[in-house]
Amino acid sequence: MEDLRKSALQKPVRAQSGDIRYKFRQDMGTSGVIYSFTQQTIAVIIKFVLVFMLSGSELPISIYAKGEMADRVRSFDWSGTAIGPMDRWPVQLITTVNLILDSSFPMFIWWGKDKIQFYNDSYREILGPGEESKHPAALGQKGEECWIEIWPVIYPLIAGVLETGNAVYLEDQLIPIYRNGILDDVYWTFSYNPIRVQGGTPEGVLVVCNETTKAKQRLQENEQQLARVLDHMAEGVGVTDINGRIIYANPMAHQILNTDSDLFSERSSNSPEWYNTHLDGRPMSNEEHPTMIAIATGKPVFNFEFAIQRPDRSKVFLTMNAAPVTDASGRITGAVGMFTDITERKTTEASLRAAKDAIEKQKVIYETIISGTPDLMYMFDLDYKFIYANKALLTMWGKTWETAIGRGLRENGYEEWHAAMHEREIDLVAATKERVRGEVAFPHAILGKRIYDYILAPVLDANGDVTAVSGTTRDITDIKKAEAAIAESEERFRNMAEGSGILIGVGNETGDITYFNQAWSALTGRSVQDLLKFGWSDLVHPDDKPPYISLYLESLKKRESYTGEYRILNKSGEYRWLLTFGSPRFEPDGSFTGYIGSSIDITERKQNEQRKNDFISMVSHELKTPLTSTISYVQVAQKKVSASGDAIIAGMLARAHKQLGKMTTLINGFLNVSRLEAGKIYIDKKRFDMAILIKEVEENIVPESSSHKIIFAPVEETWVYVDKDKIEQVINNFISNATKYSPPKTTIQIVCVTKGNYAHISVTDDGIGISGPDKEKLFDRFYRVEGQETKSISGFGIGLYICKEIIERHNGLIGVESIPGQGSTFWFTLPIDLNSN
Repeated sequence: MEDLRKSALQKPVRAQSGDIRYKFRQDMGTSGVIYSFTQQTIAVIIKFVLVFMLSGSELPISIYAKGEMADRVRSFDWSGTAIGPMDRWPVQLITTVNLILDSSFPMFIWWGKDKIQFYNDSYREILGPGEESKHPAALGQKGEECWIEIWPVIYPLIAGVLETGNAVYLEDQLIPIYRNGILDDVYWTFSYNPIRVQGGTPEGVLVVCNETTKAKQRLQENEQQLARVLDHMAEGVGVTDINGRIIYANPMAHQILNTDSDLFSERSSNSPEWYNTHLDGRPMSNEEHPTMIAIATGKPVFNFEFAIQRPDRSKVFLTMNAAPVTDASGRITGAVGMFTDITERKTTEASLRAAKDAIEKQKVIYETIISGTPDLMYMFDLDYKFIYANKALLTMWGKTWETAIGRGLRENGYEEWHAAMHEREIDLVAATKERVRGEVAFPHAILGKRIYDYILAPVLDANGDVTAVSGTTRDITDIKKAEAAIAESEERFRNMAEGSGILIGVGNETGDITYFNQAWSALTGRSVQDLLKFGWSDLVHPDDKPPYISLYLESLKKRESYTGEYRILNKSGEYRWLLTFGSPRFEPDGSFTGYIGSSIDITERKQNEQRKNDFISMVSHELKTPLTSTISYVQVAQKKVSASGDAIIAGMLARAHKQLGKMTTLINGFLNVSRLEAGKIYIDKKRFDMAILIKEVEENIVPESSSHKIIFAPVEETWVYVDKDKIEQVINNFISNATKYSPPKTTIQIVCVTKGNYAHISVTDDGIGISGPDKEKLFDRFYRVEGQETKSISGFGIGLYICKEIIERHNGLIGVESIPGQGSTFWFTLPIDLNSN
C-alpha cells in the first residue's frame, strides 16, 4: 500500500490493464504509450474542465444544470457538511460542479479535508439501483464513509493528487465496490485530477471515469476460451519470446515431445536438449528453427519438417507452422509454432517423402488461394476430362468430387453445343498455347440460368509442352443486369429531362458539366455541344456570375445541396432570371459522382416582386406623412385634455395614440423591407459594449412588461462594432415575438455570452414552439407560421426577415432552436471587436 501511495505522489500515471493493487506504469509522456479511445475522451473532458475552472472566477454562485443530481445538489442541506452552504463555496467548486452535472460522461468530485462528494447523473447509474445502492446517500457524504471497502486502495491516490497537484490516469483497474447488495468486482478506467483554488493549491479531486467491467469480462472470457481451444487441439502449440525461450506449451505439445512441463520454462525452441536436426540429419542452427525464422523475417513459415530427440532418446519427426507474434504497435515479441507428429508417416513413406511433401505443399497453397473464391476454377486433361473442380463449381453442378472428377463435359450436364464448343477451345489452346476467352449462359443447379465470363489457359510442363488446360469462370449475371438497369435508367432520365420543359444539367465529381437538355438550347439559342464546349457560365450576368460560381464551388467542396438565383442571357439578347436547385449524386457505395441541377425561369416572379416592393414603398411613403400629422394632432389633443381633466377623452386619445404607434411600426417595417430590397438600408457601425446595450433594453422592457416574467442574465463587458439601434431593434423584435407566442406569466430569458470570437445573444421562451418545416422558412420575407394557435396573433411576417438582413450585414449568424409545445430560442451572433482591450 505504501508503494501505491508513492506512485500517486509522482507525475501523472498510466497503468496497464490489471488490478490497481499491483500494476502501474509511470510517465504518461514516455515514448511508446498507446492512448486508447477512452483515454482520449477523458483527456478532452479534463481539458474543458480546466478551461471552465480558469475562466469561471466571475461566475455567479448557482447551479444551472438540469437533471436528478442537479436537483439534489440544489436541495441538499450543505450547511451540515464541512464545505458549508452553497453561497460560501469557492468559485472553482461551483464551476466544476456545474460542469459535471451538465456532462453525460460519468464524473465525480471529492472536496475539502472530508472529501465531500458530488457526482452527476451518469455516475449515479454506475452506483446501481435499489435500496442497497450508495445513491443517493453518497451525495454530500464523506469519501471515507462512502467507500470504506476500498478506501485503503484509493486514498493514497487522492492524497497524492492533493499533495503534489499531479493527475493520475489508470486503465482497466480492478476496484471492487458494494452495489446491488454485494461486493462487486468492477474494472475502471479513470483519471484523478486536481481542482485548484486561489493560488493554485489543490482543494479537491475531479474524477472522470468509465466502467470497463463488461469489456474486461469479455476479454477474460475470450482468453479462457482460447485456452480451452488450445488445450483440446490435436496439434502441439508452443509460444516463445523474442529470444526463442518457451513461455507456453499446450497439453498436446507435452504429449508429442514426452517432456515434463517444468522443463519447458528452462528451454528455448532450439535448446541443445532437443537436438533438432534437418530431415537429412544435419544439425539445425538456432537461426534455422521455424520460430526463429518467423521472428527474424516477420513472415509465417509453413509446413517446416524436422526431427527432434525426446528425453527418452527416441527420435520424432515434426511438421511445424510458425508465425511471428506482435504487440499492439506491430513490434515482434516472439513466435507461435503449431506442430504435429509425422514420425509414422516419415517411417513408412520415406522413399516417397520428397515428392509427397512437394505435392502436399502445393495442394495446401493452391487450396488456400482458391477455396474461398466464388469464381469457378477447374482443369481439363487433353481428353476433355475434368481433373480438378473447386467447391464453387461442384456446387453449381450440384455434384461431389467423386461424381464429377474424371468425367467429361456431357457427363457433368453440359449440353451438346456447349460441350462441343469447349472441346474445340481446348484443342485450340493445346495447339497454340494461347489463352481463349468467352462468354456463355449456363444453368446453375440452385440459381437457375446465369451468364458467365470464362478464360481457358494452357498448363505447360518443364519442356514447354501443354499437359492440361486450366479454366476460370466468373458469374457476371448481376453485372449484366446492373449494366442493363443503368442503361435503362439513363434512357428514362433523358426522356424525362427532354420532355419536362425544365432546364436540367448534370455535372461530374470535378464540377464540369457533362449534360444539358434541349430546354437549355431553346432558352439560350446555343446547341448543347456549344454549351458544353464553350461554357454556360459565359451567359451568366456579370453581376451574378461571381456569387453563383462561388456558391456552386463551395457546395461541390462540401458535397451538399444548394439553391441559387442568377440571370442568364437568352437567345433574344435579354437576361432572364433562373432559380436553380442542385442535388449531389452518390453511388451505392457512397462515392460522390457530381450534381444534377434543375432550373426554372422566375423572371416574371422577380418582376412581380419588384412591382410589389415599389407599391409597398409608395404606399408607405404616402401614408407616413398624414400619419405623422395625425400623431401630432393626437399629442396636442392629449395635452389639452390632460389640462381639462376629462379622463374619458384622455383614455380614448391614449388608445388612439397607441394604435397609431402600431401603424407607424408597421409602415416603418414595410419601408425597411423596401430599403433592403433596394440595397439602401444604412448601417451606422460604432464600437459599443453589449453589456450596456442589454442593460438599456432591460430598463425599457421590464417596467412595461406585466404579462411575462422577463429575466436578463448578467453580461460581461463585450465590445462589438455594430449599429446599436439596429441591434437593439433585433433584440426587441425577439422579445416582442416571445411575449406574443408564449402563454402569460411564463418566463422569457435573455442571455449574452462570448463564444470564441463572437458575441452570442439569445432569447428563450416557453411558448408554442415551431415545427421543422416552419423553422426553415421563418426568416423568409412575409412568411408566417400558420396554425390554430397563431390565428389571433397579428403580423405580416417581415420582422424576422429584417432581423436576418441586419445581422447578415454585421457579418453575423441568426437562427432558431425550437421543439413544438416546449418553446423556442431565437439567437444571433456578432463578431467581437478584437481591437478592444
